[in-house]
Amino acid sequence: MRILKRTPITVPAMVVALAVAAWLSFAPPVFVASAQEEAGQNLECSSYCSSTRPGTPVMEVKWRVADQVLPAAEIRARVRQQKLEATVYSDGFERGLYVAVEAPQAKEAFRAPAPTARPRLIPALSRLVLTDVATRQDRQPREHLRLLEALPPQAEWVVVRIEGVESGMDYTYRVPGQTDRVTCRAAVCPVDSIRAAPPKPKPPKPGPQK
Repeated sequence: MRILKRTPITVPAMVVALAVAAWLSFAPPVFVASAQEEAGQNLECSSYCSSTRPGTPVMEVKWRVADQVLPAAEIRARVRQQKLEATVYSDGFERGLYVAVEAPQAKEAFRAPAPTARPRLIPALSRLVLTDVATRQDRQPREHLRLLEALPPQAEWVVVRIEGVESGMDYTYRVPGQTDRVTCRAAVCPVDSIRAAPPKPKPPKPGPQK
């Protein structure tokens, strides 16, 4: 009896590569809730997805306001003297392409540093607003401030939460009088729910023929 040997079938690498490319072109996109942090000696930023507002990226910025522990009243006074600036350009501070917020408090919007005859509209900066401001003396807000959880005990810091950032955009922050600058990329957040389109109105019924 003659025994037939099976010859292994080999698939060219080019065919495999084309098959994988075709599958990837039809595969649904995968969204990852990204986050980024950067810290200097006196300044730190972090970006993540809001736990209460699906699909909304937020940022936190923390900076040192005193080198020693202070009473609560003096900490609040120091915070009212602070100023935070933000830009999306590598040389935005030097070119005047930035926005700032003074005496940080909740619901305070960032604004151009000085009024001009024709102010420049920077879309990525036009909607920045503080939603929370806290120090170690304050209670955590409803949506916890992550940078407030582990403050160094030998100094005083203020932490702010910022909304209105654009997903995937790099934001650079600085505090006048300090040398640190930190840059964070706004988190890319999945949209947990999609609103259904409103039903189309039904056409009116034809009236009786005359």
